[in-house]
Amino acid sequence: MSPRQVVIEAAHSLNHQAASALLKTLESPINTLFILLTSRIQEVLPTIVSRCQLIPFRRLSNDDFAQVLTQVGEQQILDNPMLLNMAQGSPGAAISSYQMLQSIPEEVIQQCSSLPSNLRAALSLAKTIDHSLEHSQQLWLIDYLQLLWWHSYHRIDLIEKLVQAKDALLKLAQNRLVWEVTLANTIAD
Repeated sequence: MSPRQVVIEAAHSLNHQAASALLKTLESPINTLFILLTSRIQEVLPTIVSRCQLIPFRRLSNDDFAQVLTQVGEQQILDNPMLLNMAQGSPGAAISSYQMLQSIPEEVIQQCSSLPSNLRAALSLAKTIDHSLEHSQQLWLIDYLQLLWWHSYHRIDLIEKLVQAKDALLKLAQNRLVWEVTLANTIAD
């Protein structure tokens, strides 16, 4: 009988109970191959890591990255440097970001491309984001804005505000309030 295979994505996000159950399973002789995927190995229980064979994956070179995107018919992504930076050498991440960008109304992206000039503009944009975008789109937009605003303004304080906003959204704070506070605190001088 050939072994079964189980893939656990984002293994670093397992809560304590799930990690303990996985550890117990790994210690039992069963006919199953577990593949744990993580970008943050330091957050996986050391006792789990000690029972694994580590296979590090590296970013693709720019040429290989472009070749993969071209082969799968997504070469238009190569024309968007912001998405390429977000992808960090991962064609899958580039495609996912491209699809997310396409799902967000162009007017929202345009309004977010610069800092709000006054409180009215900040509150209006917060309302637009809250009404136009689903939770997952708002989380992605924060990642996109971090990169966009860094390239435009080179201000770490703006990035910190966006990190705080993402943390609040992940904790399921009221979306509109998070955006209002964040955007009000980024009004252009």
